[in-house]
Amino acid sequence: MIKKETQEEAQRAGRMKYRTGKPCKRGHTGPRYTCSTYCCECQAENARAARERVMGDGLVSVTVKVSGNKADMLRKFAEMC
Repeated sequence: MIKKETQEEAQRAGRMKYRTGKPCKRGHTGPRYTCSTYCCECQAENARAARERVMGDGLVSVTVKVSGNKADMLRKFAEMC
């Protein structure tokens, strides 16, 4: 079972997110941010919608030239995304 707590309890414990167990206005029951009490899922949806308004539906392809270990590091980072 997921532990429910108040915003203040989470802030005192130093956490960035907490769960209330109550749905937000859009019906998400996931975590909320302690600094703003906003639903994390709503924030992600809002950011995605804003990004699509600015950039459109497609992704932009970018070519970056780097040398040596930096190339491997960038490749690993790209795989994580």
